[in-house]
Amino acid sequence: FQGFIKALMRQGNALIKAFTRCLQHRLLELPAEVLLIAGWNVFAVDGSLFDAPRTRSNRKTLGVGGTRGTNPTHPQLSMTSLYHLATGTLWSWRIGPARRPERKQFRQQIKRLPAGCLIVGDAGFFGYELLRSIVESGRSFLIRGSSTIRLIKDPTRKNVYLYWPVDRQRTPPLSVRLIRIGNVELITNVLDGRLLSKATARKMYAMRWGIEVMYRTLKQTMDRRTVRARNGAKAKQELEWIAATFQLMSLCMAEQTLRGRRKRLSAANV
Repeated sequence: FQGFIKALMRQGNALIKAFTRCLQHRLLELPAEVLLIAGWNVFAVDGSLFDAPRTRSNRKTLGVGGTRGTNPTHPQLSMTSLYHLATGTLWSWRIGPARRPERKQFRQQIKRLPAGCLIVGDAGFFGYELLRSIVESGRSFLIRGSSTIRLIKDPTRKNVYLYWPVDRQRTPPLSVRLIRIGNVELITNVLDGRLLSKATARKMYAMRWGIEVMYRTLKQTMDRRTVRARNGAKAKQELEWIAATFQLMSLCMAEQTLRGRRKRLSAANV
């Protein structure tokens, strides 16, 4: 066991990189009618925390999550993931200490996404610099807004607003479209309603719940809410392979469904 763990710590990151890229290529080979939603390759983004044993190494390396004033009992790992909505497949992830910002982990993954895709997220991923990096990468976003966001009506274009925070007015504003669905405000850089209709936006945002279900599967169905490793670096490597396991499982589920062997597969059945 000790020899295996030492080898895994040396080679694990390279193995994970090769393994996940192989599965990503395989996912993109699926037929367009399975892969796309209304012509879009859509990914949801979200983050979650995983507990680790209360050891000195884990506390020092990982830290504890939660907001100020709380007192978590466990060291924790932060995991931010991208999840392919149409197939229910985990695409990529980044893992770090408990207080590693989700936005930073997400930003590290943008360039590995297929060109021209659409990213769906909640209000925690709304920010000028982050959204600009998505636009400059040639990808699109559909992000839930919040009451703190101020948009300026574009006088030259119908249904178009400018997102231009006061502390960023030395840089060009972002042109966005506001989509109201009940009490929810969704903001996107897809300005043409023919490319992304209100009905399609509603459907995509509702499907974002799939990434929440994925985290529930990892923590409850797979019983991995808490990693086993008592060393901080090994705890991170353990969670990397838990995620890689689910990536393989979710791709198998998508392929089996496509072949018509099952109408629906659950992670528990797999």
